[in-house]
Amino acid sequence: MIPLHRQPAPLSPLGLPNLVAWWSSDFGVTSALGAVSLVADRSGNGYDLAQAGAGLKPTLVSSPGVHGKPVIVFDGADDYLKCAIAGLVQPITVYMAYRIISVTAFDRLFDGNASNSCGIYMTALNRLSMTAGTDVSVTDTYDVLPGTTTVIAAVFDSAQQCWLDADKYYPVAAVGATNPGGFTLGARGNAGNAGNIEWGEAILFSGAHQRAERDRIRRYLAQRWTTGQSLFVGNQ
Repeated sequence: MIPLHRQPAPLSPLGLPNLVAWWSSDFGVTSALGAVSLVADRSGNGYDLAQAGAGLKPTLVSSPGVHGKPVIVFDGADDYLKCAIAGLVQPITVYMAYRIISVTAFDRLFDGNASNSCGIYMTALNRLSMTAGTDVSVTDTYDVLPGTTTVIAAVFDSAQQCWLDADKYYPVAAVGATNPGGFTLGARGNAGNAGNIEWGEAILFSGAHQRAERDRIRRYLAQRWTTGQSLFVGNQ
């Protein structure tokens, strides 16, 4: 097993191959009175997450934050951020550090540019499902509990796979070949099913990452966003 927590960050996403976009709550955030209208793409590719609609903007929270870093809170009613990424197709790998505040069935963590186009959502049982055209649960007995900061790696390659907290591995039957065409954070691609989450960081790559790549990037996110009480190990 490879310990993922309590180690120096082994990398920066910059310079890694096939990096499409990289967003975080502690860099390039445009807000007014706490209402977030833009999160800049740290990759340099220009895929900024944006929200122009009044009342649809999530909230930047600086205190208490996580490890001294601000977080962005999505209210679970109608908040979301979004960008189109022309030509973005499966396979892709998405990494995200987040904390669920409360759960309503079908609330989205993220989606593609259109509805159900490479997304992950919560169920009423605090579990997760993946969708790229067809919905399939990716959790079995493991619950993603509200209040727990989680690092997730999700591979969408028409035979979807998901790696969660403590590297619990959930291979999933094919759930569709719908291509993402962009990224919607905090809601379904059509702006419905908004999730009530506290968000820290998301990294998007083209291609299906293998274990060594997943371990490196999840280790980086774990150090930035989880507490010393969480232990991440690589066991797949």
